Amino acid sequence: MIRELRVGWREFTSRSWVWVIVVAFCFLNAGLTASFTVLGPAVADTTPIGRTGWGLALAASSLGAVAGGVLSLRWRPRRAILVGCALMGLTATTPLLLALAPHTWLLVVANFVAGVGVEQAGVAWYSTLNEQIPEDRLARVYAYDDLGSYLALPLAQFAAGPAALLLGLHAALYAAAALILLATLTMVATPSIRALAPKTAQPLPVSEDPVPG
Repeated sequence: MIRELRVGWREFTSRSWVWVIVVAFCFLNAGLTASFTVLGPAVADTTPIGRTGWGLALAASSLGAVAGGVLSLRWRPRRAILVGCALMGLTATTPLLLALAPHTWLLVVANFVAGVGVEQAGVAWYSTLNEQIPEDRLARVYAYDDLGSYLALPLAQFAAGPAALLLGLHAALYAAAALILLATLTMVATPSIRALAPKTAQPLPVSEDPVPG
């Protein structure tokens, strides 16, 4: 088992685009989790948004993800992973709107659009991994991906409340948005991510056998 972990780690770290995205998503997911599970409900309870409005905003995010999945069936840009990483920046609108303009309809629209972007990013990420990573080592890379991407979730949930008490609710929301935007900019600025494109399909060899009539 130790050997398999080492092989998976070498596969994971040998490609800068893989580990940069995973590390970036660790911080990005921290900002999102803090916004959606702790800070957002706190704002909703103290503004006209209310719990019903916040529920609508969350539902809009899910509907956006469904729409993004449908869109991905018909549209995949050549540099899909770069576009997907860039689209994750849309998720920063949630904490920013909560801090600057906490209105239900704005959050519903923003979360729907962000949901489309998140689904595009997910499709691009998993399809690129399947294309670029050898099949016999893919599961190990997925394991490190899950560990890195979701490591910050419980920590963010634990820290969001104290951060809001210490810094203030608005400052905590700005910090969450900053985490998301900095993580997005890091991914977009990474040369290996910017240069990554689908592999060129190899032409099938021409058979010398006569074609049956």
